[in-house]
Order: sequence, then C-alpha cells, then structure tokens
Amino acid sequence: MDQAIIREYRESDLIEVSNLVDEFQDYLISLDHLSRMRRLPSYGTEHTNSILKEVGEQSGKLLLATDNNRVIGLIAGTIKLQTPEDLLESNPTVDGRVTELYVSPSYRNSGIGKILMEKMEAYLIERGCNAIRIFVFESNVLARNFYEKLGYEERLIDLIKIVKD
Repeated sequence: MDQAIIREYRESDLIEVSNLVDEFQDYLISLDHLSRMRRLPSYGTEHTNSILKEVGEQSGKLLLATDNNRVIGLIAGTIKLQTPEDLLESNPTVDGRVTELYVSPSYRNSGIGKILMEKMEAYLIERGCNAIRIFVFESNVLARNFYEKLGYEERLIDLIKIVKD
C-alpha cells in the first residue's frame, strides 16, 4: 500500500461499497456466537442505500479509504438532534454517531481505521457535536479495544436472553 486516500463517497462507488458492507456483515456473522445474524444476497446494496439515506437525512457523511482507487475502508457518521422527549431525561447535547466503520482485513493495523475516525470526529465536531457515540457488537473485541484506545467508554449495554428457538 502506498498511501491510503480518504475521500467522500461518490455514486460510482456503490458496487464497491456494497461489497465491503457484505464483507463487514460476514465478519460480524463470524463473531456471532448466538447465530442470530445472517446476510441475504441483497444485503450489501440495501444496507448501503440505508446508510446513504441516513447520512443524507441526518447531516452526516460517508467517507471512504482507497488504495490505488480500490475501496478498502469506510466510515459513516450522522448527527442526532434531540427531540423534546429526549430533553425530558437528558441534558441538552448534540450527539454525533459513528454508524459504520470497517477496514478490509488485509489493511487492518495500518492506521487506516484511526485516520477514518479522526476525519469523522473532526467533521462531527465542526458541525457542533459535543459527544460522539458508537454502537459496537459485543463480540467484536478488536473493535471495542480500538475504540477504547481512542478514548471511548461503555455507556449502554444491551442484554439478550434466547427464550425460544
């Protein structure tokens, strides 16, 4: 790898990004010890379109890492404005949310994930966010450790009990 280039998503990236989203889902499935996740054939395209819609509706951004014009990583972030209901239980804040972060396995541990996070954090801070949140799959220990090294800490924990197969 020469030098990864970080840039915004373009419509011409749809197929490559969809393939990367499929790869990400397959990775998460491999970590799912409860076998609750799956990936249908249309997942990559449908989920990519969902990301783009969410980014468009919530003042967000989708950034890509490329190497020799090949998409090797992505990060999506949005801005969540508080509703009147939120303000009943929370202090006023503007939260950014990293909704997706994935780097292809052969490019991990090369600093690309950190660069993507730095770029997204800068964007969200520039837009007035004073906190940034990330949902991370509990079994994804590598991601959890990565985020903790960047200063993120646990805030909410989602528990599950399987009561019927």
